[in-house]
Amino acid sequence: MAIQDKITQIWVKTTGRKIDPEEYYWLIGPIGAKDIIKDKFFLELAENENLEIQKNQPNSGLLETIDALGFSNEEKLLLNKNVTDFYENTSNYDFEVWSEWKGIFRPFGKLLSLVFSKRL
Repeated sequence: MAIQDKITQIWVKTTGRKIDPEEYYWLIGPIGAKDIIKDKFFLELAENENLEIQKNQPNSGLLETIDALGFSNEEKLLLNKNVTDFYENTSNYDFEVWSEWKGIFRPFGKLLSLVFSKRL
């Protein structure tokens, strides 16, 4: 185990708090093995969960329907139609994504990158 992994685990145990997975079920997700990189993780997850991977499907979204979020009819009426369309038809959108650290946080971002970027 790399030293930065051990330090991170100690930090999380020291500053974090335990949760009940039954109460916070929405936080629980798949955990990859240390040696899995790139698409291998998703292929193994799909196989283990009996899921089907579909690529380049037009009109596919993060959600099949916005109804999956459990909004009441009144709440759904408040949603902008573009928001609903995005979640239901995500594959129809083009993305340009980037991130950067601003102001006084920039040195911390550089440190984070130096310590972890090769590991992630």
